[in-house]
Amino acid sequence: MREPQLGELVLGTVPNERVGASVRHRPSRPLRRVAGGEPHEQHVRPGGTGPTVEAASPAGYCRASRPARCTEGVDLDMIETMLSSNRAPGVAIVGGVAVLLVALILYPGGWVVDATSSMDFQATIDAMVDNDNLAHAVIFAVILACLAIAYGILSFWRLSDSDDALLRFGVLLNLFHYGIYILTMGMRHMLVAIAQHQSDIEVDGVAASSEQINDYLVMLQATSGGLHYGFVMVSSVSGIVLGYALARRFASLNLYAAACWVFCFAGVAGLLNAAIGQQAEAAPVAFVVASNVVLFVAALALLVIGVGVLRGERELVPEGTGN
Repeated sequence: MREPQLGELVLGTVPNERVGASVRHRPSRPLRRVAGGEPHEQHVRPGGTGPTVEAASPAGYCRASRPARCTEGVDLDMIETMLSSNRAPGVAIVGGVAVLLVALILYPGGWVVDATSSMDFQATIDAMVDNDNLAHAVIFAVILACLAIAYGILSFWRLSDSDDALLRFGVLLNLFHYGIYILTMGMRHMLVAIAQHQSDIEVDGVAASSEQINDYLVMLQATSGGLHYGFVMVSSVSGIVLGYALARRFASLNLYAAACWVFCFAGVAGLLNAAIGQQAEAAPVAFVVASNVVLFVAALALLVIGVGVLRGERELVPEGTGN
């Protein structure tokens, strides 16, 4: 019969207890054989919950003091490490999306705080300037949330192999569109900063006039609007690609597969909205409203996907680490 090797788990041990951890002679109690090893003794702890196993010889066995559980051939420490590495991206996606949604709801000139039409540049600028500290806090939170979500989405790179270029392309597109959105937020941060410190701004060594300051603000707001349009385009395509690449990994439809499909179809809707919204006949306000609705739906779908990663859904985590 083969002698168990050091570091090999034996049937009847409990998680995280390795071979060779504790060796003890107790020949006076009945012995029983354990799969893959020599005789071990079995006893029941008074008031305990089940049988435990103790080693009968010093030949590299471990003594367990908790209820027996079959772990033959399974490295529990490795599994726990993998689950922890999967949990971090899940937390990043769920937490990042939650922070992003709350921050955008509180964004000055948005839905709640001094709500204005996004087409009214001056009113939007005034809302941000009048709530300058809140605007800075929201922009700061949005940028951190984008970085957290990007980290979580990067974990999907480990799902692909050399033949799945579509999934990897979707991951790269998502990282790129979050980069565009961070640039957009950076320009709006600069807009608020210029308004806060306009008395210190000079042009050719002369203090800038209020008209010049206002021109700078309008220019930054218009430029950030252009970046946002690019963000809508790229995020729509990345949603289609990544959503489809993840959805096709599921053999049957469940909550997480449905979220992947919603993420994909939200990208289709966003792309159609961007194509139609740039036409002269289209109402700009309708384009903005439709974009916000599509992005909100996509964010909710991504939130569900993040929960799937957090729970270890096998289609959303690397092979061998899912539930």
